[in-house]
Amino acid sequence: MPKAIKKSNPKNYFAKNLKYLRESRGIEQKQMAEDLNIKQPTLSCWESLRSEPDLDTLVKIAKYFKISDNMVTDDLTIVKPDELKDLFLKNLSILTDEDREDIERIIMRRFNKSN
Repeated sequence: MPKAIKKSNPKNYFAKNLKYLRESRGIEQKQMAEDLNIKQPTLSCWESLRSEPDLDTLVKIAKYFKISDNMVTDDLTIVKPDELKDLFLKNLSILTDEDREDIERIIMRRFNKSN
């Protein structure tokens, strides 16, 4: 019998997403803290669930990563394909040309592997 999927606490989403967003872009905690004008230990506390930022800071983080506010706090691991497409299209307009080219390269690489 398959095991039930354990739902995460919604507060965990922010910590997981923040760490993923930072690491996937190759940004060190120290650099991000400087960029956001916060202390590095504060950022560490957010990523380890010891504290949470206020709403204004959440908006600042979303702008830092050039994503919508909800992408910082939602459980992105259970996004349905149609929702993922909508999230992608909604955020496509804020991507730089370089970001779009990177995405295109990734998609083409994936497409070529599957053929």
